[in-house]
Amino acid sequence: MEALRKLRHPTWASKHRNQAVSPGSLHQNSLNPQREPGHEDVDNTGVEVYRTRKSDDSSGSGRSSTGASTFSGETLTRKTQSKNENPLGLNVVYEPEVYPTVDIIFVHGLNGTSRSTWSKDKNTDFCWPEKWLPEEPEIGTARVLSFGYNAAASPSSSASTLNVTDFGKNLLFCMKYGKDERKEELNIGQVPIIFVVHSMGGLVVKKAYLLGQNDAEYKHIIKSISSIIFLATPHRGSNLAEVLHKILEVTLHSKQYVTDLKKDSQMLQNLNEDFRHIVRNLQIFSFYETIETQITGKLVKKMVLNKDSSTLGCDGEVSTPLVADHHDVCKFCDQEDPNYISIRNVLNTLIRHAKSNVTHDSSPEDLKKVQDLLAVTETPEDDLKFFHDRWMTGTCDWIKYEDSFKDWMKHGPTPKVLWLHGPPASGKSVLSSFIIEHLNSLDISCSFFFFRFGDQTKRSPNALLRSLAYQIASQLPSFKRKLRELHDEGLHFEKTEARTIWKKVFVGGLFKIELQDPLYWVVDALDECDSSQTALDILSGISKAGAPIHLLLIGRFTEPLSSSFERLENSKDFQAQAIVAHESDIHTFVRKELHYLKAKEAFKQKVLEGIRQRASGNFLWVTLAMKEIRKCYTEDAIEQALNDIPAGMGPLYERMETNIARDLRDGDKDLAKHILTWAACSRRAMSLAELSQALESDFKNVLDLGRTIGEVCGHFVVVDSTSHVAMIHQTARKYLLKTSKLEFSVNAAAAHRQLLTRSLSFLLDPALRAKLEQIASIPASPFLQYAATCWPYHLRHGPPSKEATNSLLLLLAKFFNGPHVLTWIHALGYYDQLNVLVEAARDLSSFVSHKRRLHRDDIPSQERIEDLDLLELWAADLLKAFAKFGPNLRQQPSAIHKIIPPFCPKSSALYLQFGKKEQTGFSVKGLNNPSWDDCLAKISLGTGLQALQMECVSHYFWVLMTSGVIILYDAISLREVQRVEHDEFVFSIACKGETMVSYGYHTTKLWSTPEGQQKYAIQNPKDCKALNAFAFTENDMTILLGCDDKTIRKLDLMRPKQGWQILDDKLLRAELPIPGTNTNTPRYMDFSPDASLVAVAYRGYPLSVWRLSERRSIATLRRDAGRRAHNSSTWTGVDRVRWHPNSDEILGLYNDGCVFKWNFYEEDTQEVRARASEIDMSNDGVLFATSDIGGIIKIWNYQHFAMVYQLSCDNGITDIYFSPDCRRIYDLNGSQCNVWEPNVLIRLTEIEEPASERESEAGSASQAASGSEAYAETADPVTALDASTKAKLFCAGNDAGVIQLCDLKGNQTEIYRSPRFLTIDLVHFSQDGCLIAYSEIGGRVGIFEVSRTGSSPVELRAKAMREIKTMDGVHQLLFSPDSKRLIIDGASKCRLWDLESGSCVREFGGSKQRAERMLMNNPKDENQFFDFFVNSATVHTWDGPEAIKTLQFLNATPLLSVSDDHDKAQLLRRRSSPVALSRMEITSSVETVFQYDPEHIVLHTTQTSAGAPADSNVSIIKTSSLSPDGLATPDSTSILPIPSNIQSDIRKTLGLLERRLIYLDYDSWVCTWSIDSGNDSAGLQRHFFIPRDWLNAETLELCPLMYNGTILFPHYGEVAVIKSTLLQRW
Repeated sequence: MEALRKLRHPTWASKHRNQAVSPGSLHQNSLNPQREPGHEDVDNTGVEVYRTRKSDDSSGSGRSSTGASTFSGETLTRKTQSKNENPLGLNVVYEPEVYPTVDIIFVHGLNGTSRSTWSKDKNTDFCWPEKWLPEEPEIGTARVLSFGYNAAASPSSSASTLNVTDFGKNLLFCMKYGKDERKEELNIGQVPIIFVVHSMGGLVVKKAYLLGQNDAEYKHIIKSISSIIFLATPHRGSNLAEVLHKILEVTLHSKQYVTDLKKDSQMLQNLNEDFRHIVRNLQIFSFYETIETQITGKLVKKMVLNKDSSTLGCDGEVSTPLVADHHDVCKFCDQEDPNYISIRNVLNTLIRHAKSNVTHDSSPEDLKKVQDLLAVTETPEDDLKFFHDRWMTGTCDWIKYEDSFKDWMKHGPTPKVLWLHGPPASGKSVLSSFIIEHLNSLDISCSFFFFRFGDQTKRSPNALLRSLAYQIASQLPSFKRKLRELHDEGLHFEKTEARTIWKKVFVGGLFKIELQDPLYWVVDALDECDSSQTALDILSGISKAGAPIHLLLIGRFTEPLSSSFERLENSKDFQAQAIVAHESDIHTFVRKELHYLKAKEAFKQKVLEGIRQRASGNFLWVTLAMKEIRKCYTEDAIEQALNDIPAGMGPLYERMETNIARDLRDGDKDLAKHILTWAACSRRAMSLAELSQALESDFKNVLDLGRTIGEVCGHFVVVDSTSHVAMIHQTARKYLLKTSKLEFSVNAAAAHRQLLTRSLSFLLDPALRAKLEQIASIPASPFLQYAATCWPYHLRHGPPSKEATNSLLLLLAKFFNGPHVLTWIHALGYYDQLNVLVEAARDLSSFVSHKRRLHRDDIPSQERIEDLDLLELWAADLLKAFAKFGPNLRQQPSAIHKIIPPFCPKSSALYLQFGKKEQTGFSVKGLNNPSWDDCLAKISLGTGLQALQMECVSHYFWVLMTSGVIILYDAISLREVQRVEHDEFVFSIACKGETMVSYGYHTTKLWSTPEGQQKYAIQNPKDCKALNAFAFTENDMTILLGCDDKTIRKLDLMRPKQGWQILDDKLLRAELPIPGTNTNTPRYMDFSPDASLVAVAYRGYPLSVWRLSERRSIATLRRDAGRRAHNSSTWTGVDRVRWHPNSDEILGLYNDGCVFKWNFYEEDTQEVRARASEIDMSNDGVLFATSDIGGIIKIWNYQHFAMVYQLSCDNGITDIYFSPDCRRIYDLNGSQCNVWEPNVLIRLTEIEEPASERESEAGSASQAASGSEAYAETADPVTALDASTKAKLFCAGNDAGVIQLCDLKGNQTEIYRSPRFLTIDLVHFSQDGCLIAYSEIGGRVGIFEVSRTGSSPVELRAKAMREIKTMDGVHQLLFSPDSKRLIIDGASKCRLWDLESGSCVREFGGSKQRAERMLMNNPKDENQFFDFFVNSATVHTWDGPEAIKTLQFLNATPLLSVSDDHDKAQLLRRRSSPVALSRMEITSSVETVFQYDPEHIVLHTTQTSAGAPADSNVSIIKTSSLSPDGLATPDSTSILPIPSNIQSDIRKTLGLLERRLIYLDYDSWVCTWSIDSGNDSAGLQRHFFIPRDWLNAETLELCPLMYNGTILFPHYGEVAVIKSTLLQRW
């Protein structure tokens, strides 16, 4: 298991938030707080020969009166061990700094203890599990635990009825429920377990293993046990136990567990017998003593255990002696002790084996991640059953005796490929199913795949590889973990090109695992793959992998496949064999079919011989012939049938078709034709229920469709065991499709149009939406899923003729012109098939283009033009709806009906048809956005800082800022998750899995994602800077770094204290001399995907490639002179380099702006002039992107080196990145990060096509670059916004210094423009709405008087009334209720101004005292206002000079309890605050204060610290509690309780309306919660969402709520007026 990943378990991550646990720490199991008694605790004999404790006599000369000195094994002058040093229960002795690879559990024996047993002379400095094992390279990755139990054997200890079974139960209990010293779960069973046991401890573990086998509570833990090391364990007891037992009887302290140790006791016999039957799954090592143990002082020595008693004698057990007595067999002098080395070496081997071949079950979450990564919704078991049901006992056995097959079956370290090929219908798929079942019967894991001609989802190389990977992951946990890592990197392979899957999943994952046993793959019907050549080319790569993969390919012989296989024949690991239906199989099949025929044996033999002679090896022909024979009732009829059945499948199909035409009534013929059409042309195999509903419009109430199919379709169609309908064979389907003159022939194009028409007609049902709204009704519409997901497929495969286009156009226009299209999108959201929108968009565009070409010479009607324009609009809308609203539709599919259309651009079909009219209770006005754009979001990274670099990992991305702050964002919600500070300038960052590494001036730090916790801090080499070149290698346990001092350094995460080490001091030191060059400081480096090569770009030397293992340069880039514009030299400097993820090619950027790709093995280069300054490569290698300082982003197809998309921005771009799923482009621009999701990326990532078609699509896009060009308009963002509920007006100021006054009906006027274009920082309405105050960022404050004239049209006016100049920034403005006074809360002073006189009448304290406050008027008293802090509120009067009361909220939860010293607080998140934090400190602030209801006030506070998300607390305070006459400290009854699940989900509070708290949650939904619900979330409702591209830190601070539920929301320089009742749930 790759340990650096990253602290995958939350409990594990929490342990490492501050620092790793030191090796010497000992974690006490909270389940066992008691300690062992004070008697001697060294396990010694066999029985664990016990030792007496030292007398309390200070002289040390006293002995125990028990006479126990007879059994003393040590001198009696030792000190008693500390109770705390030998805890009971399961305790952690050593914990690695990274997630453990295995758990090693030590269990002592009789009279032993959890630490002293393993310590020489009881000196814990020699406790080798704690002190020495962590220093071993392989073992140091393991967690070490010790189990202690009270097994005292001294006569002075109390009597005990406990026995070995009790101790075993206790061990199981501690493994299941144990806690560490932090009271956190031990999580035993998550990784393999190795036991090291001494003496009776071995019996305890054996008993625990037996008990856990049959207990569901512990079964998963037992499965994790991989091996046991027995050290002198008395499997058959010891004679010395009898002596000890008698002594204990004399002292009246008998112990059952000592009795159990008697030689050949019944307990031991039963234990050994039971354990012997289940030990085969374990690796067993037994070490036995060879020296007699001192028993009586120094006079008597005896052999405690002989060899026979110390070994199990089971198969596979490894037994070996140790030169030690019973006491010292588990204690060692030092690390050079031969006994220690023996056990250490065994542990090394066991850990290595456990890591690669662990068989324990991993968590269901891991499997869910693998399913999500591979998009696997079903296994091929149904296909296996379909074909194996057609197998007959006794057939196919012959394959087991074929030499080629026997050789393929043999175990071996090298890959093997066997190709079995034969003619159509010769039983190949049934043979495949037989081979698979044969392997399963031998307990050989087998992965398999059946290409199915009748199911479009099972015909691609992509589907093959995804299915194989999933099956292998289910069998091989080490591979499952690698796939989980790919999932955690944010990859998703559903639509990924097959070669990319092969490279990342198999080459980069599976083939790097040390496989002990071969993996067997069976692939059937390779010829039926859409891209069989591609599939074969990929699979043939196993010959280069070196992994023991045994691949069996079965299919028809075709010339293209034959040519490809010929290239493999030179390989010794490849074999091919032609197969036909074996004579013995035909004989067996026919004999069994004729068994029930009541005829003479001679006649049966005659029939059998007749069939055999005419079958020509065609098993399908035999099957159909036997079906005809079973219909006959006389021997003559059988003979006649045999004579009438033509030889060969073509004539047989013709006869079957003729019989259907002859025997069926006209009505039944029509039914048969429909069934054949659906079976031959459906996208996938349809269920009987789906087909029945599909036929309803033409055939009402088909009584028994399954039986009907058998009666009317003449063996052409079958119903399998899962009730799915399919053609009997691919040849039958081809016969009906290719033979045009038959009565039942199927015209493919016409059939697809027919199926398209039926699907769309079904979706036009007006009652469908009601069924979707009622989830329980959906199963009653089984055809819905097929119709919704497959109609684009039929549109694509049914190219209409000139005549047919008109009817299809009318149907499509009808569908897209009404509400049915929304119901269809609703259904796709319900079935989580929204990617069909992308497919439909492409197919609609193709249809429109085809239609225009067909009729380009005709005079078009106006109606037809409008319909085509409508379809084009919808083609664009479907793509953008998927991109912008996909996550929202998955959460609530019904949002498409009312919520989404109003948010769409005004020129979109969605808006024109469904968004213009105000929907019931919901509308969005005030925006002039005319069309869709490609921007998904614009993220502000903070003022005064510049973005340097971005790194994407999983569903997150990190952004490095100039200040050394690194910000983590959620890639889905695009909200900030975490901030960490490196405390110095950072040169570069890199990510892998759950680890982010940052390289600063002096230190390197490693952080966990997404927790943001620092895991390591490592000193950097002096005068060495990172070059943005990192690579994680050796199972992510080593980091490689390219440095500017011409070195490559490595960091061993197993030994981080060693720091950065030079990989090889000869690397990069011997470049080939080239005249006029100088290998000075490297400019850029990049490691190949497998980190075996590094590309190095210098300032004065050509780009070179080094092989790390050989310490030499293997290639140097010489630029073709014909391609150079000005330079006559043979080389050009390179600025940027990227390795192609799936090949040994390099993408680079010359310093003259040209982009090149270089295959250094073939010495081939290709370049294009792009004037680029930055480049990046997509993860699948299909695309690359360039950007320049002029703000132009271009996306290129890598294979064709052709541009497919161009985006022009107003601002320059400093860096550019692809998202891991290749659907997005991120760019960094100063203090902003832009997220783009162009249509070209959506199409290429969401539509699965054969490789050739995919490349064709990407390449063809370059031929229409003008159609793929976009321009990103920019607008001055809104920086200040306030609304007047009474006046029904709002006022907005922007970054350019312009203030607009608007009403809710769309009227607006500009009332101010800053002469110096200074940002408007604040705007504020007076309570009556007659005055507006504003402040510029420089501190200037102005006041306008507002008026409104006319009725239609309304004219808004604002008259400048007064101007006030302040010397610093303004935090808040507040009018008095009578509009006569104004508070200006400044950075240094807070002043109260009299507006009539224009004078300052009062001053408050400095900004340090006011940085944590918000002001508001008292709704109960117009002469008062409140000054809110995080934990208190001060009541002031507008006339009085001082505060009249201060109220503390320390006892009122859930407000934060923080220091009263406001001088120490800094405001982190405050609306329009110009103050930027320079340090990451713990900060508390009043986020917002709202008052819409006179009885309540909403107070939102936050607390933020470096590396931790903001703690947000919302409180609803009763206004009465703030009265000057009220209590000085309001109790909890003054604050209404908010359920914790709601409290934690509040992203932004919007206000309180009609006793409902209104807020924005973290999924961007506007929600309400009734405050009358108490501490119950039942009153929660979700109403509508805010689009993701609207949300950023600035806009969230500027979204006021008005009295009627209207929300104002800034968006791209405008203000959206969102009207909603907020009382209705959609």
